[in-house]
Amino acid sequence: MMSITLADTIAHLREHDSTGDEDFIAELIESMEEYPDWTISDVPIDEISTWCSDEETARYYAEQNLDEFPEIILVPLNPPEGKKIWTALDGAHRAWAFELAGRKTIPAYHPDLSVSNPSSSDDRGKTAATNPEFVYHMTPTSRTKLIQHEGIKTEMSGKWAANMREGRWSDQYYSVRPIYVVVDPSRMPIYLEGDLFEVDAEGLELVCDIPSLTEYGPRFNADRGTFYWGWDPNRPLSEASLEIGDLANLLNEEGEIEIDELITPGSPAAEAAIKVTGTACVLEDIPADRVRLVEA
Repeated sequence: MMSITLADTIAHLREHDSTGDEDFIAELIESMEEYPDWTISDVPIDEISTWCSDEETARYYAEQNLDEFPEIILVPLNPPEGKKIWTALDGAHRAWAFELAGRKTIPAYHPDLSVSNPSSSDDRGKTAATNPEFVYHMTPTSRTKLIQHEGIKTEMSGKWAANMREGRWSDQYYSVRPIYVVVDPSRMPIYLEGDLFEVDAEGLELVCDIPSLTEYGPRFNADRGTFYWGWDPNRPLSEASLEIGDLANLLNEEGEIEIDELITPGSPAAEAAIKVTGTACVLEDIPADRVRLVEA
């Protein structure tokens, strides 16, 4: 394990970026800035949530010389999923490719958890009700005054401690970059740096936080617009269902659920998913008179 700086990690991201999308890179860097201490090490594959939306690309990568790929960038998975404590901020396809190829470890840049420890929880699928009095939104301090004057806007919201590539991919279903909120304050990651806002949730329409739900093991069927569980022959649907609570009762016989159901306000699927992740998305702007800065 070799200690490095945040600047080293950002330089690595920029060196190997293939998107050319500066707005996207800025979002990734914003998420990385939540962690002051970084390191490089070979991370066990079974500690990484290797889900990504493009299985075809992952399988193509698995057939290449994996030793020529650059190190991926990981951030803590919140909450941890059994042994899985990481999610790929950059390199989800590569992580999945290493798994498909039978590799046991993958070189990665990641926060030094001996310094910045993520919160953990054994209460997966057991969170507050889906009609809470308040929800909570974490923001970089650079946005605090703007939010106090103008409220929290869709399109301006970054996704903390999650795979930003998957967050960006999910925008096609929301039609906007949603506002990500925590429904159960006990699930707020303790390692974040920034300012916390309490939001009056009365009348807010909450829907599933798709990027967070992907951390619970589904695969994505692009043709059908569904998530499906039970795809792993070594992990039957009955076992996977234990981790998603009431949502398991809404899957069809093939273990599928339509994403449109998950993002329909007030639907049983949306409410069940919110209980699983402890997080939600808001698809409309939240005015300033409904938010309050929580003093440290």
